[in-house]
Amino acid sequence: MSDERCPRCGAARERSQEICLRCGAALPAARGRDRLHAALLLALVCAAATGASVAAASSRSPSSSTVVATDTRVAVAPGTGTARARGGASGPSATRPTIATGTLPVAPGAPSSTVATTPPPTSPAPPRGHASVRSWPRGKTGYTVVLVSLPETAGRGAAVARAREAARAGVRGVGVLLSSQHSTLRAGYWVVFAGAYPTQAAAQSALAAVRARGYPGAYPARVAP
Repeated sequence: MSDERCPRCGAARERSQEICLRCGAALPAARGRDRLHAALLLALVCAAATGASVAAASSRSPSSSTVVATDTRVAVAPGTGTARARGGASGPSATRPTIATGTLPVAPGAPSSTVATTPPPTSPAPPRGHASVRSWPRGKTGYTVVLVSLPETAGRGAAVARAREAARAGVRGVGVLLSSQHSTLRAGYWVVFAGAYPTQAAAQSALAAVRARGYPGAYPARVAP
């Protein structure tokens, strides 16, 4: 029995008693305290049960992966209790990115990684109408076909010009020599010749082709140092 009493008649009552047994008055204060005590007790019981559930879940799956969200906004899937980031998550079930190992693409207008090689310079081709003019081999003795003889005073340039004319006409092996440098020729002339042959017969055989190219006065000659 409690020493608390009814505020109306002063009769003794229990803590859980809501109505006075003597005068029938309601006892709200006692009822409010009892309800508060009951609510506190229920909250403690719920907290203990929640802690036990969490501990049991942790002991059953110690190797469960942690879900890492890439966004600060995290949503919880209904009925699963699993956190899922709206921006994507990383974990065992997450789709892993594909990593390309090939050559990276080149942006439009960007310089290419390929090194351009510059072709070696080539010798310019001689202008049309400027055929090469040979000289008589130094120290050689042989036979040739004389096309034109110009005075030494005319200069080598005039002889070269006549040799190029012959080359354009189709005469092969044209060249220029100074007769004063050869004992078998009359000195004082620039000689325009065609070919260098080892025998007089070979030079005589080439004579007809030279005359056919517009040099009817051509003749064979021996050239020696």
